Amino acid sequence: MNLNKPERIKKLLIIWAIFMIVYYIYRMIVYFPNSPMMYSKENLIYFIFRHV
Repeated sequence: MNLNKPERIKKLLIIWAIFMIVYYIYRMIVYFPNSPMMYSKENLIYFIFRHV
């Protein structure tokens, strides 16, 4: 299997991305079936964007 060809690398990356999206959807359905947690203004993302 020659991985030096750009089109072959592109195909592998597309397959990998599709696999990761399917796995993410499966994980969210199986392990986190309830609604997401509430947004808090004390979280790290809010702190970072407030100071940028």
